[in-house]
Amino acid sequence: MNSVDCYKRSIDLLENKINKLNFENEDNEIISLLTKKSHEGRPSIRECQEQQWFNDPKLKAMKFVDSFELNDQSKNIEFLTKFHNIMKIFERKLIEKKFLPAFVNALKTEPLIAAALLPIFSIAEETTFKIDFEGAVWPGFKELFTLKQIPAAGLYFILSKIQFLAEKITNTEFNSNLLNIICKALDSNVAKLQTVVLDNISIIVKKIDSLSFKTQLFPRLVNIVLKTTSTTSLKVLILKSFSTVFNLLDQTILNDTLLSTLEKIRKTDNAGEISMGVVTVYEQIAKVVNIEVFNQIKFYRV
Repeated sequence: MNSVDCYKRSIDLLENKINKLNFENEDNEIISLLTKKSHEGRPSIRECQEQQWFNDPKLKAMKFVDSFELNDQSKNIEFLTKFHNIMKIFERKLIEKKFLPAFVNALKTEPLIAAALLPIFSIAEETTFKIDFEGAVWPGFKELFTLKQIPAAGLYFILSKIQFLAEKITNTEFNSNLLNIICKALDSNVAKLQTVVLDNISIIVKKIDSLSFKTQLFPRLVNIVLKTTSTTSLKVLILKSFSTVFNLLDQTILNDTLLSTLEKIRKTDNAGEISMGVVTVYEQIAKVVNIEVFNQIKFYRV
């Protein structure tokens, strides 16, 4: 079976099959080199890699991801932050099976968290890919919330995607996982993080249960608005939120906490925007509570 004639017939048969295959032009060139009968005419592995064919961005990206854990961190960060520019050249199956798992796994490495979030959400938000976020991303994503500390840039990025996350996960998952980092952001004393939470407050209150709002979220909002170090713009945002969420509070909290908070603000901060914010909250509350609140409004305006 290993006669020279048999070998030659096998080579001829293989050559005929290759010639009949319909490869793209750039594929034909590399395949013709690799399938030369004489080994002297066939390139080495290094020579193959130097062919233009191997400079295809798809191949380079796939090769880079294969060695992700061995790469220099700075190169990994650069790749992660630029991947969204080339992601549409890949098929959905390749994105779902190769790239996305690698990016989610990168969330386990603290220096890569902020950079990895960008391609993950770029892929998840791209409608043509139709990624199953809850199945393919969320399980690995949740591990972030078990960390004692999330880098500020990563935390801000997650908070900026609250609306998207609210659409993709259940109320239970939101309450169990995202509420924790929302509270961390409010406790951070970083105005940028606190502001992005307040910008999404209407979405947040719809996803969490009323007990969590009354015991975790509302006390933090009160604490921020009463701090003398809080900016005017931040206080105005909180007052705006009070005017829309006060109906989630029971009568006791409304009287003992919210109204007393407004009274403290009234006495300590006379900035125009804040004054108007307080009046708006009073007016909204007055629609559903006793007449005494109207007297508060009248007194405050005078």
